[in-house]
Amino acid sequence: MSTDDEGRVKDPMGYDPRQLFSTLTPLDHDYERPSRPYRCGRERMWSKSCTIGPSGSGRCRGVYECAPHFKDGRHECRRAPRAGGPCANGPLPDGSCSLKRSPCVPVLNSRAIRDRIGALVAMAAVALIATFLAFGAESVAWMSSLNPGDLSGAHGRFTGEDGCSTCHPPHKFGSAEWLAAAFSANPPTKQCVTCHTFGGPAEAAHNTEFPDAEGAGASLTCVSCHTEHKGTAADIAGISDAQCNKCHKTRFVSFSDGHPAFDKTYPHQRKTTLNYDHVSHRRKHFSDPKMVEYAPKSCSGCHLVDEARRRVAPAGFDVACADCHGDQMAQREMVLMRLPEFEENLIDAAEIMDSCGPTLEQFELLQERLESYEAGDEPEEDEDDEEDFSGVGDDVDPLMAFLLQVDQDDIESYSEPAQTLIEELAIDGMAALSDRIGEATDAVPVAALLAGLNPELVKRAACAWAANVEYEAPEGAGFGGWLGDFAEIRYRPAGHGDPVVLAWIEYAIAAAAVADDDMIDQAIEFRDGLLDRKRGVGACTKCHAITDRGATDAETSGDGIDLAVQWTYHAQREGGHLKFNHAPHINLLGRDFGCKRCHAIDKDADFAAAFASHNPHNYLSNFLGIDVKTCTECHAAGLVRQDCLLCHEYHLEPRFKKQMTAQDE
Repeated sequence: MSTDDEGRVKDPMGYDPRQLFSTLTPLDHDYERPSRPYRCGRERMWSKSCTIGPSGSGRCRGVYECAPHFKDGRHECRRAPRAGGPCANGPLPDGSCSLKRSPCVPVLNSRAIRDRIGALVAMAAVALIATFLAFGAESVAWMSSLNPGDLSGAHGRFTGEDGCSTCHPPHKFGSAEWLAAAFSANPPTKQCVTCHTFGGPAEAAHNTEFPDAEGAGASLTCVSCHTEHKGTAADIAGISDAQCNKCHKTRFVSFSDGHPAFDKTYPHQRKTTLNYDHVSHRRKHFSDPKMVEYAPKSCSGCHLVDEARRRVAPAGFDVACADCHGDQMAQREMVLMRLPEFEENLIDAAEIMDSCGPTLEQFELLQERLESYEAGDEPEEDEDDEEDFSGVGDDVDPLMAFLLQVDQDDIESYSEPAQTLIEELAIDGMAALSDRIGEATDAVPVAALLAGLNPELVKRAACAWAANVEYEAPEGAGFGGWLGDFAEIRYRPAGHGDPVVLAWIEYAIAAAAVADDDMIDQAIEFRDGLLDRKRGVGACTKCHAITDRGATDAETSGDGIDLAVQWTYHAQREGGHLKFNHAPHINLLGRDFGCKRCHAIDKDADFAAAFASHNPHNYLSNFLGIDVKTCTECHAAGLVRQDCLLCHEYHLEPRFKKQMTAQDE
């Protein structure tokens, strides 16, 4: 603490203690008023009490220096002269005092302490008498002071042999512990969490940390809202609106009278898993004469309204989308390997001949030469037996570039590694390819990536390429979606949800996430090729959203490395303390009119632009936000229920621990 020139401790508010004490009377300082059980707690800290003093219930009222008075259109300070007179700064524009003190903790005065001790002694005497009476006759056992009442039906069967000590540990010990418990705050919250568990701190409001909220550090106990011993039929889980209003700063009469407005975009705060533009489908596709017969006539044509609960799930691809998009997946193939163009043949022809045998072209040439020798003719020698070694293009495919760690368009970089791989495939078969795929990442099993691929297809294609000829697959040969022709091995999806396509996309995402600096460029090129909306395999990401898991909010974008494709539909996430059930609304308002009553299409929303970003928080819905006035048309006094618990849950992810439901052995 700071001191003045004479060594005296200065008051924290800046007042001169000599001036203050010269104006104080015994009534203001250390006098215990018989009518007030509490004394100002500031006396212990600064040896002076506040002018107002604590309330009768023990609440500190000396937070502000005074209550400004409004007069002639302005607020003026009315601080008493003995407290220093009007302050220099005066009241704030809103009329509150500019000098705010830290609140103190009022303390009981000696009279109040004596009264309480006397009351406890009297209660103990009455309890002792009641105990003797209770044990004296079984007919009045229910009057025992040790029986506070029956537990609720939900808790009655969990006490077992431990009885009261299940929730009140002092019952296990002697009278000394009982007496100590009577003078300490010991609510049974710690015992409650032996059975109940939550998605956050048990004693935090809503089991959630709210760092920016007023009074965020305050803790609550279970008995703040739930009290037992009210009988077996008691509902101890219910919470009244009045209980909610005790804690919340913004208080209102009811949902229809004073409830804060919803957010403008509610409930559409997060990007959906499916890139389905309602506006473009209605304006463009459904108005196309070729597609009119496939267009849904109402919301229920695409959504499972009969199964609606918290969410209204789409009917699924086969029901809602296949008529228009069913044949599009097979048109987007994936290249597993492509024979590129080489400047020089580096393959050992002798080893290839031993492993693969002569090609058909080589066999026919040998046969022609043999026939010439038999006829006595001298066969003509080729001017250049070494033909240019070439494929279908001037670069390798993205997957090979990634696996070989080479530049895709640099012939000097990929020429030797690519020919080495072709030679290994011709000699060792598909194992050479499997090993390279598994080395990059084991996040996806190689068996899932190459499911249905015939090893003979890989070996025969490699043998043909090693001999500098194009591979021709046997007529009518099918390999479960795998195709080998000329200078490529490709995969053609069988349809929506093709497992091989899904496996390769997940593999590409995982490989890019763990690639080192030497491979990151090739890994991202390979991944982005599969995820590309216009050329990606299976056209998956034309509809399924891509999420950057590193983007935590709209302002914080991820690094573009840790991506995920949203394969599974999920409803909009509103937060951990909101709940909603579509079923009663649909039953009351109707299957289709009820949807349109609350969900109005925003014709001007740039829905497509939101999906250009991988940040799930950058989103503009096809629908306008829901206004609170829409809800209060039904949820109002005298109409439909409107209490807080109808739409809000206090606890975050409440659950029971396993031992609560496990069967006894």
